[in-house]
Amino acid sequence: MGSLQNPLIQLSASAMMVIPLLSACGGDSGDSGSKSSSLHSVSISGKLAQAYVDNATVIADRIESGSLTGNCQKDSDEEETRSDENGAFTLSVNYDDYVICTKGGRFRKNDGTWEDAAPMMTPAPTSSSSEWNITPLTTLVTTQPELKNELDKIGGWNTDIASEKGASSELIRLAKTVETYWKASKDLISETSKELESIKHLANQINKIRKTSGLNVDNDTLQSITSEALENTFNDTKIISETNKVGMLKSINEKLQKTLVKGVFKVPTSGIIIEKEYQNVFDNA
Repeated sequence: MGSLQNPLIQLSASAMMVIPLLSACGGDSGDSGSKSSSLHSVSISGKLAQAYVDNATVIADRIESGSLTGNCQKDSDEEETRSDENGAFTLSVNYDDYVICTKGGRFRKNDGTWEDAAPMMTPAPTSSSSEWNITPLTTLVTTQPELKNELDKIGGWNTDIASEKGASSELIRLAKTVETYWKASKDLISETSKELESIKHLANQINKIRKTSGLNVDNDTLQSITSEALENTFNDTKIISETNKVGMLKSINEKLQKTLVKGVFKVPTSGIIIEKEYQNVFDNA
């Protein structure tokens, strides 16, 4: 009888091992093609920093097939929240494969009036985080992850650039270049997803320069990458229709370059600076 019991004992032991493995994998009888979900909720907190952005919609945006981003719309199976007047947000997410996208919102200028904020993105953290900021720099990294290491060399890709502690001038010059580029290009773009696609062209140009000569934020480089990115945006018919862009590229690029000169190029090329101290420069530009 003893020899007959051994296989049963072994089978029982094997079954007990399989059960927790299935649980750990989230095993169920659902559709294998459905989006994966985490076993626990991740709580994410941080700041929306251009200056600090108030009342922006913050979406845990599921990544679309064949893309690194989503549609920046709040779908029925997605989580969202809003930023407060200090740019702070908290978002709880219980699914995987998403980026965080912001739309709308505004920040206060030095004279007390309000300015519309640019849409932004950031990659999703892999665990709960209380310092996961969303800035123009994280927007670049979302579509060009290779920029992380380069931005870390000049101060940190996830830095709160509006902090009163200050940030490296290189980071602020690059972040404000993204904002300036957005403001110029949006003259012909009205949808958030297309505005972000335009910024994606800028991220591509920055990464292209990085591969050949490293990440530079000097005036000549910023002029070059913004001009190239703007031209690529205008040639992208998924963003701008042919009828909307006739004769507009030259004038918008001139506007973009003049604004960079009056704003971004007033920021020192090295050192730690406080963004708020230069806000008036950016406002006037």
